[in-house]
Amino acid sequence: MAVGKYKNLLVNILLFACNTVATKLITFLLVPLYTFYMTSSEFGITDVASTTVNLLLPLATLQISEAVLRYAIDDSKHQREYVTIGFGVTVMSCVIVGALLPTLSLNIFGGLDDYRWLFFLTYVASAFQGFFGYVARGLNQIKLIPISSAASSLTSGLLAWVFIGPANLGVHGYFYAVIAGASLGILVFVIGGREYRYIRFERQDLNRVYIRRMLSYSIPLVPNALSWWINSNVNRYFIIGMLGIGLSGLFAAASKIPNIINLLSQVFLSAWTLSAFQEFKKEGVDKFFSVVFKIFHAMGVVLASALILVVPWIASFMLQKEFYAAWTLVPIMIIAVLYNILSSFFASLYTSNMKTMFLFITTAAGALVTMIATPLLIKWMGLPGTTIAMLLGNLVVLILRVKDSRKIMAFSIDWLNVLCTEIILLVQAVLRTMDIPALPFILAATCIAICGLQAAQLVPIGKDIWRRYRRRRA
Repeated sequence: MAVGKYKNLLVNILLFACNTVATKLITFLLVPLYTFYMTSSEFGITDVASTTVNLLLPLATLQISEAVLRYAIDDSKHQREYVTIGFGVTVMSCVIVGALLPTLSLNIFGGLDDYRWLFFLTYVASAFQGFFGYVARGLNQIKLIPISSAASSLTSGLLAWVFIGPANLGVHGYFYAVIAGASLGILVFVIGGREYRYIRFERQDLNRVYIRRMLSYSIPLVPNALSWWINSNVNRYFIIGMLGIGLSGLFAAASKIPNIINLLSQVFLSAWTLSAFQEFKKEGVDKFFSVVFKIFHAMGVVLASALILVVPWIASFMLQKEFYAAWTLVPIMIIAVLYNILSSFFASLYTSNMKTMFLFITTAAGALVTMIATPLLIKWMGLPGTTIAMLLGNLVVLILRVKDSRKIMAFSIDWLNVLCTEIILLVQAVLRTMDIPALPFILAATCIAICGLQAAQLVPIGKDIWRRYRRRRA
């Protein structure tokens, strides 16, 4: 077990931590502002806007940024060609989205059509901020990413506070803040990283060989991204259609609390993706994957358990006024998000090995479960049914990927520990939604049990890494 692999992963984690904290933490802290000054319907519109942008990004861009990252790392001699092609596809995506704006008048968008041009500018800014961020990763300009994110997030946060709070601009203020912040983030990449040098629309930069190579990698990721979006976001449209934009706003506000797990996991996953690309063909990679999964799983379940334990108190800060009642949706959402991030870990096996088609198959299966279960459970249980449908869809994806991933790499998992942990965590989530006298003590006991199970996994790993580190120093 080479110590250098873990050192590189740790450095990447620290850099991406700065990036994620800059972006996600400010977004998280803005939720009380939104829920205090906005109605549930207004918040629902902002959530539908964000959700729809996230739908359009992979569809319209063909996930070309993923190909730019992958090939810029693998083939440094032709980075300009890859970046130029990626930029051109991103521009075309903006043209496509502009042509589709009239569809926002459909009822499922809950009134988003009233803000169609602000929505369009939000898409453009988001598309190019994401593209240049991937370019920075591909060009090994990792240190530039947290700078861009900090500038973008601080600008968005400050402007949101001014526009939504004192200026009372509501939904308009939300769009103004998001567009301005993303635009500043783009400028940091373009000027600070001088990424414009890699964009040259000359014949050699648009070589069909490179275009085919990039699209053959990125297009199979599109249905995967679409299916992932269905798993995570399609419930918004069912809620709007069946229960109304107001309840969609409550659901959206409640979903921000589980995003605490996403916030921290994305730090790890962003760094892990780079390390997986770099280490995949090296000796001992199966053991490396095994160890990292145990660490990642332990971090995820401990954080999820702690969050379930304290969710009512977090909700009292984040969910103001009418939004507070939605906190009972959060415990099951937390489990659903945990399954989602574990699935993302296994996805790195497929992207590293350039076998992206099975990502689509697994995610599509989960999306199908979500699409079928969501309307049925809404009719039966109302709003809580959406969280159960979400959990079922993500669980299907996770099971399929775990089972199939062994065809790529034979890494070990302590199934007894994992299954015991997941059962205890699920029991804790169900109990948190119930109001019984001894509940705090039971919840605390489940949290302690989960921590103990994970300590049994991590202590031997820590000792082994430390022993090898000392041997290397000696």
